[in-house]
Amino acid sequence: MVEKTENDKKQNKFMHSKLFIAVISLCVLIAAILFINFSYNLYLDKKKAEAGISGEIGGDDLEAASGKAGNGVIELDGKKYRRNTAIRAILCIGVDTQGEMESYQASGVAGQADGLFLVAQDMARDTVKILMIPRDTMTEITLFDLMGNELGKDTQHLTLAFAYGDGKEKSCELMKEAVSDLLFGLKIDGYLAGNTSSIGLLNDEVGGVTVTIPVDGLEKRDPELVKGREVHLNGEQAEIFVRYRDITVAQTAISRMDRQKQY
Repeated sequence: MVEKTENDKKQNKFMHSKLFIAVISLCVLIAAILFINFSYNLYLDKKKAEAGISGEIGGDDLEAASGKAGNGVIELDGKKYRRNTAIRAILCIGVDTQGEMESYQASGVAGQADGLFLVAQDMARDTVKILMIPRDTMTEITLFDLMGNELGKDTQHLTLAFAYGDGKEKSCELMKEAVSDLLFGLKIDGYLAGNTSSIGLLNDEVGGVTVTIPVDGLEKRDPELVKGREVHLNGEQAEIFVRYRDITVAQTAISRMDRQKQY
């Protein structure tokens, strides 16, 4: 009787061991399937990004793309172009206010977008290119009255699109919409905004920037910023270098973009 009980125990232990091994094997199999599926999806994403680099549109691809609403296909000089799927578009907005960026209830008081830079981030090649957009570009923007009631669209200076918002997300969304419309419906994947107070902080965070002063006039704001002199810009000087313009001279908002590019 005792011997039979011990045999039963041994048999039960053996069965438990087999069950444990089976469960472990099943878990390993599931993990392997998940890993293979994950790896395959990464492979497909990589191939999709690589295919997007060429920007080519075959007959079938073009037909499929054209069947979509807002298909993203642009025709220029008889040729058709489609968005490179490996590139993200990030809109960087420089606002002409100082201090803490606040939220405003009234429309038209949030500040204007003095600097507009559309960053094209190529995730496949790990490169970045920047498109500078003049603040005084005439294009359609959404207008609001002082109470925030929408008045529809009208052709105005692009910089004003930010002012009609709340100084934060709404302003950025209005600017994003205006720039997208300006660029034939280009999808913008994200945005960030900073005001003039951030220029010096960012400049000093990277240890300052050395430039050769390219024009006359900056010495009116800082005696060190003389044309032809090489200067290692500190925070306040960096703001002067990228922002200064003579408001008595036409088109200086355009000409200072050369300094912004140099910086």
